[in-house]
Amino acid sequence: AYYYRGMLYMVRGNIDRALADFNGAIRLDGKSAEAHLARAGVYAMKEEQDRAIADVTQVIQLVPNSAMPYYNRGYSWFAKGDYDKAIADYSEAIRLNPRLAVAYNNRCLSRGVVGKDLVGALKDCDEAIKLLPNNLDALDTRGFIYLKLGDFPVAIDEYNASLQIEPNRARSLYGRGLAKARSGDRTGGAADKAAAVKLAPK
Repeated sequence: AYYYRGMLYMVRGNIDRALADFNGAIRLDGKSAEAHLARAGVYAMKEEQDRAIADVTQVIQLVPNSAMPYYNRGYSWFAKGDYDKAIADYSEAIRLNPRLAVAYNNRCLSRGVVGKDLVGALKDCDEAIKLLPNNLDALDTRGFIYLKLGDFPVAIDEYNASLQIEPNRARSLYGRGLAKARSGDRTGGAADKAAAVKLAPK
């Protein structure tokens, strides 16, 4: 009951009340993987990544062959800036569930951030888009990888594909602005970046 009420509070955006209920559920059943995973989600939202990681690690011990806990822990490692651990957890999530598109996308992004195995990163993005066609996050990430590879025209095409679906997507505008600027179109690049900042000032 505590768990389900906590989930309802999550839906309503009241994460503090949700956290209190998940704590209540765990007090009654310390081996509830669902409650630990839900509480980890709250901690991640509150940017308390160490606590999120501790909870998800507990879930992995309780349910060792489930892909999503590894994916969730990878998300928290990424948020902490520990990209190698994020890549390792995303890889394990993919091993357990080869159709988990979000794990391919996030491993692609992690590889891009650290600049390791960009060819492998591109394959990850391709697989994510194969599993989830027209997924905006995957299109953005693939554009980012082409940006890192220095293939600016293709990066622009990727961001254009994302912007055709959602014209006011700040991340796509900013990425396209970078690609335009680096390909020599400084005016167009500046305009895209300014539009992105206006849409998402932070």
